[in-house]
Amino acid sequence: MDIAATLGTRWNDDSLHSLLPFKIERSLLKPKGLILSYPQLDSDNGNYLKEQAGDSELIKRQIDDINTCLYGTTDPTEELIKNRDIIGRVDKNTPPTFIWMTLTDVDDTLVRKIILNVSVYDDHFVICFKSGIEMGV
Repeated sequence: MDIAATLGTRWNDDSLHSLLPFKIERSLLKPKGLILSYPQLDSDNGNYLKEQAGDSELIKRQIDDINTCLYGTTDPTEELIKNRDIIGRVDKNTPPTFIWMTLTDVDDTLVRKIILNVSVYDDHFVICFKSGIEMGV
């Protein structure tokens, strides 16, 4: 998961503020903007990796490690996965964001959420390009 994107979409979240050992004006936690390079925004990439892993025991163990780090368990519930969802939290409170990624990384859901929910679309850029591997370089 992307820490900057998480802060950008959850800076005003009651559950996170309750974890702080001090009181702070919420607006002071809002980033002025975000720069996201190849961000990992999908909270359920474990299922994708499992589908791609085939018989690879190494990848299956890595998925368990990833899930343990992100969710505290090797078998996260749908609720835990949804709670970590970044794309679903993009709204009018998300700060101006610059994102770059390759065409194969593009999630149309993210692009649509940014276009439909940000208050000033001109301040949010999504740049997509082919990687060197995709271009055969």
